[in-house]
Amino acid sequence: MLLLGVALAVACWALVAAALPASAQRRAVLQLDWTPNTNHTGIYVALDKGWYREEGVDLQVVTPGTDPNTLVLVAAGRAQFGISFQEHMTSARTEGIPVVSVAAIIQHNTSGFASIGKGIRSARDFAGKRFGGWGFPMERAILKAMMERDGAD
Repeated sequence: MLLLGVALAVACWALVAAALPASAQRRAVLQLDWTPNTNHTGIYVALDKGWYREEGVDLQVVTPGTDPNTLVLVAAGRAQFGISFQEHMTSARTEGIPVVSVAAIIQHNTSGFASIGKGIRSARDFAGKRFGGWGFPMERAILKAMMERDGAD
């Protein structure tokens, strides 16, 4: 979600750094939200082509370990930039984690619900069914709100 933001932030930083001699590279850490995937393609293309270095940025891209909470790592100063998603950002802000969303990679939420052969046609049909997700607290809140809006208990 924040890839575009990262690109914009790095570009702004690069404009300032462009006036610096090559020896004055600015080091930056970008914390990914997940294993490298298509959402991260632009980052790796720019690294491969040396575009960050050309603009005075020595970028280190870090993939998450077992706890991919990018926003906590950014707030703790372990990375200057991070990629996350709306549900995590909303949750982080309500918890007082001092992070700011600057842009979106994906313009519409790509999360979804799927069920094979359970007759689910609306949010109301999830009543009494088992739900599996990523384990983020926001998931249950979103599903609950959708179900209530659709008249489910």
